[in-house]
Amino acid sequence: YVDPTRPVAGYLATAWNTADSDFLYGNEGDRFVPHPTPRRALDSRAVVDRLDPRDVSVDLVGNDFLGIDRSSTAVVLNVTAVDPTQQMNITVWPTGLSKPLASSLNVGQGEVIANQVTVKLGAGGRLGSGAVSLSTNAGETDVLIDVVGYYVKSRPGAGSELRPVAPYRVMSSRDGIGPFSSPWGPGQTRSVPVTGLPADTTAVVLNVTALRATAQRSHLRVFPSGAPLPLASSLNFERGVNTPNLVTVGLRDGRVDIYNANGTVDVIADVVGYFAPSAASIYVPIANERVLDSRAANRIGPLTRWGPDETKVLPIGGVAPIPAEATAVVLNVTGVDATTNTNLRLFPPAPAAPTISNLNLLAGGRP
Repeated sequence: YVDPTRPVAGYLATAWNTADSDFLYGNEGDRFVPHPTPRRALDSRAVVDRLDPRDVSVDLVGNDFLGIDRSSTAVVLNVTAVDPTQQMNITVWPTGLSKPLASSLNVGQGEVIANQVTVKLGAGGRLGSGAVSLSTNAGETDVLIDVVGYYVKSRPGAGSELRPVAPYRVMSSRDGIGPFSSPWGPGQTRSVPVTGLPADTTAVVLNVTALRATAQRSHLRVFPSGAPLPLASSLNFERGVNTPNLVTVGLRDGRVDIYNANGTVDVIADVVGYFAPSAASIYVPIANERVLDSRAANRIGPLTRWGPDETKVLPIGGVAPIPAEATAVVLNVTGVDATTNTNLRLFPPAPAAPTISNLNLLAGGRP
């Protein structure tokens, strides 16, 4: 039995044997391994080679600094665009596959914007697998890629399983929820307890929002409590714009640290899931697939444009390629052509929408 997607180097010594093969285990999904702190895989500013519409492949497996296991199936990345020449989108996808329709990050001219991207690893790289490709749809931009963690095949003792939860707020310095009732100052780090999780939790998935910022530009870095301040930012924002981003971060003593670079800013943190050996759901990476586009000229799926205070149900479980038994999905959600300042909230079907938002939009602003 030979799996052609396995690395081409070091088969018997490091990559494959009959006791640890999919032939015996089957494709049971994957478990997450968080990095203690994010590790930078690419900074185009350092190589004077800006990203443009040409496809660029980035090898992730086989680089000792990045610390990604050679049996990894997918990676969790924080992708940041810096000073693009025009409004554009950036797409990240498995190397070796065709570029998908689904974009990963939308950004306007001259902005600095980040988004968390979970992407299946593709062919290429030093070991024959473990690479991702990226490109813009137009124009040029610098781009930063930070590795948050990776997924490995589900094996006893390997990684942690995911448990999605109904979102709940653990901290809002704006509203006095949690330990802080004042904004973060410049260069300030605060330790935030993440409550409501089991003792064996290894990492948490947060929706972090920066609001009421006073600096023209700043960023937040979210990392395990007490760890050294990482180079990698988790969330980039500008004055006057409420900016959220999904953050997957390892826990230490049930806490995470949050650092603000410039000016003052209020911070909100909402828990949307966690990883633990005792959790219930195993992740299955797929190639990027667009399941909804409500725009009339680009219609995909059953739903049309949202109106004010309107909730719609999007069928996903049982719609290819998602099986009916799926318990949760990882989505990249984009709001386009908002007519007023608003927010989007995503949740399992329920009588009432939660108070916690996932995405903030500006009237007439960029996607």
